[in-house]
Amino acid sequence: ICTFAILHAGGVKELNFRQITWSYGLKYIGLGLAIGVALSIGKILCKYKMHQFDIFIADKARCNNFELLRVIAMGMIILFHYAYGNGELDYSSMGNYKIIIDVIWMFGELGVNLFALISGYFMIGQEKPFNYRKICLMWMQVLFYSILETIIASKAGVLEVNQKIVLQTVFPVTYVVWWYVTAYFILYFLSPFLNKGLKGLEKQEYRRLIGGLLLIFSIWPTIMGVFDNNTEVFFFYSRFIWLVIVYCIAGYIRIYGICREKWFLNHWVYLHVGVWMVTVLFIIIMPENGFNDNLKIKNTYFWGPNSIIMVLLSVSLFMIFDFIKLKENRLLSYIASCTFGIYLGHCGYSGMIRNAIFYKNLVGAKAVFLDMTCAFICTVIITLMIESLRKQVEKIMLKL
Repeated sequence: ICTFAILHAGGVKELNFRQITWSYGLKYIGLGLAIGVALSIGKILCKYKMHQFDIFIADKARCNNFELLRVIAMGMIILFHYAYGNGELDYSSMGNYKIIIDVIWMFGELGVNLFALISGYFMIGQEKPFNYRKICLMWMQVLFYSILETIIASKAGVLEVNQKIVLQTVFPVTYVVWWYVTAYFILYFLSPFLNKGLKGLEKQEYRRLIGGLLLIFSIWPTIMGVFDNNTEVFFFYSRFIWLVIVYCIAGYIRIYGICREKWFLNHWVYLHVGVWMVTVLFIIIMPENGFNDNLKIKNTYFWGPNSIIMVLLSVSLFMIFDFIKLKENRLLSYIASCTFGIYLGHCGYSGMIRNAIFYKNLVGAKAVFLDMTCAFICTVIITLMIESLRKQVEKIMLKL
């Protein structure tokens, strides 16, 4: 509201987000307001002893090492959406710094795989078949963000509401407003049957199952996808199937473990760093637009979630955090519990608003990285505040 008032006082009578540029200073105004509000909340929490607030009570069933990993994965996805969702920015002005943007492209699906690994790791141990209360609350959370983002995007002038948009808003899971949400709902309903089947396998059988799935859905697509520059083009593949495969991998790690001896931690670190070095070298060497019409492989080829490079990065990073032991941190646990809301709040129709506010008149690496930093900070702070308010309202409503 303060931002709009400032713009209105400055002569901007009609707030069309597509016409807002750097000259209006919206980025710095929004960033300043967001940081100011966050600092004010922090001061209040410190004054009244943060640990006395119910909102910071952590779920003790969770491990703080994986909570931290969830937060990092969410940060990766936000950065990726900045790089991937920017169709208007000319990266050619960045010169050699364009390599950093190409590396950030890898963050998105790495974050998705990490989320799937964490979910599978904990869901494989569930005893009850379904938690209907959890699934209902999750659906209401998705519906809340769907309606909120549609209203804001339509008022901002970046979305024209019609009958199809209304249906998508009211039924966001059915109409796949967020593909991961739809896939997760299906996976959640199938999880009791998957758990029963996976737990019934012998260790050797489980290994052969994972090996066969990786061969069909990861190794083979990575080899043959070079002609289309895409590891996800094969008719037998889908994002949902891949989430099920990652779920199976997480289940094996939870049940049997993979090289969990303390001395093996260094090997996981070496593997993760080594794969990143190969990836960066590949990005530097390979052409951005492919070799020719027949061999279309580009330097960002391995960004797909099912590429063997992405599998190695995901599993190795997950295993590194499996070794890490952190003390209970209620603030970290609370932020981690908000990551799903942050995901819902920063993409979808809200991504259109982000694209309209940022990505304007950027020339050179310095401008791009400054824009990216502002977008990241504003996105995290604003979505975290929205999710915090939503959780408090939800808590009040459940008590009625």
